[in-house]
Amino acid sequence: EAMIEVYGEGVRDKTWVVIEGVKPGDWAIGNKSPSIKIE
Repeated sequence: EAMIEVYGEGVRDKTWVVIEGVKPGDWAIGNKSPSIKIE
């Protein structure tokens, strides 16, 4: 929906989204891992 808001309805049928699972601890923001406990 963010892409549609920026570029308009014309890109809806040309936009693909890939959702990939990432295990806790395997990602970071600004080279810092978040300290969120997932139960």
